[in-house]
Amino acid sequence: MKAYKWDFKTKQYSDYTLPPQASCYEADMGRVIQCASCDKFLKYDDGYTSRQIHTHLGFGYIVCEDCYKKEWQQAGAASREEDQRD
Repeated sequence: MKAYKWDFKTKQYSDYTLPPQASCYEADMGRVIQCASCDKFLKYDDGYTSRQIHTHLGFGYIVCEDCYKKEWQQAGAASREEDQRD
């Protein structure tokens, strides 16, 4: 399935290929899905909405806690880098 990944540094999307069982919405919160970033299997309600991996409408796919933390770190690093340039 096709998705888009936001780059915090360039502030642009690039095409992104999702794992086959990645999801951005489930009616069954206990359903097992794949992390949209690392392919790890997790229950939907144990996941977090990605800050980077989105549908064409901008809805975030679900990622595991580790990948979510990495996204926050990347966003913070990009923000600090931008502040240093200004």
